[in-house]
Parts: sequence; structure tokens; C-alpha cells
Amino acid sequence: MSSEALVGTGITIAELGILCLLLGWAEHMRSLPTIAWTWLALGLVLVVLGAIAALSPRFKGRNPRPDRFPRSGEPAEDQDAADPEELRY
Repeated sequence: MSSEALVGTGITIAELGILCLLLGWAEHMRSLPTIAWTWLALGLVLVVLGAIAALSPRFKGRNPRPDRFPRSGEPAEDQDAADPEELRY
């Protein structure tokens, strides 16, 4: 799975967790505490799992957004040597 797909999956899982938290809050407002605690717990677990999934590419060394600038000590790529066709895209 690519790092971009892993980040997108993590964000989607976290969004589902937020929806569960909101549903738990709504059930709590309706005075149904047992169901509310179930939704709140599920929502909290999904938010945490989604955050871990979205941040995992950073910790694996696969940066979803590569650095634009070379690090200090590394030579910059020679842009004049590149084919002009490649520079258009």
C-alpha cells in the first residue's frame, strides 16, 4: 500500500471515529447512557487508530511529501542536464 493510500485510509477511519463520537453525544443527550458510552468508546478507538494509520508513513521513513530542497551537504540535481520535455511536466 502506498504512503498516500495509508494516509487517506487513516483520515477516513478518523472521520468515522468523529462521527461515532457525535452519535454517542447525541445518544447521551437523549438520556441513553449505555448506548452513548458504547458509541463514545468506539469513536475514541477509531480516532486513535486513524491517527496512527495516517502518521505511520512518516515514522516508516516514507515521507508522503518529499523535501523540495536538498539537505545540507547533498549536491543539488543539475537542472540544465535534464531534458526540456521532462521539465514541462
